Amino acid sequence: MIIIKGKYNEAKVFTKDLEKTARDQIQTLCDQPFVQGSKIRIMPDVHAGAGCTIGTTMTIDDKVVPNLVGVDIGCGMETIRLLSDDLDFKEFDQFVRLHIPSGF
Repeated sequence: MIIIKGKYNEAKVFTKDLEKTARDQIQTLCDQPFVQGSKIRIMPDVHAGAGCTIGTTMTIDDKVVPNLVGVDIGCGMETIRLLSDDLDFKEFDQFVRLHIPSGF
């Protein structure tokens, strides 16, 4: 995980690989007053987008930023129920990272 600290907030980026353009967009986001007090989390498929990174999530409930809304439309996630609670999660994580595409 990478933490990017800005003037008004910080973002947790759930990957170890981050392109410079995406990093710059996240830094710019964290330097904006409207993000103060929100939780900013960047998903592992992060890449540069128009206005903000694809994979950006944040808790904002009292304002709308038009150039950030809809940037990620069409991207998807899937959740599945695992058949067992008795898993080696490190091994499972390695398997997922090796066999399931994420990012660009």
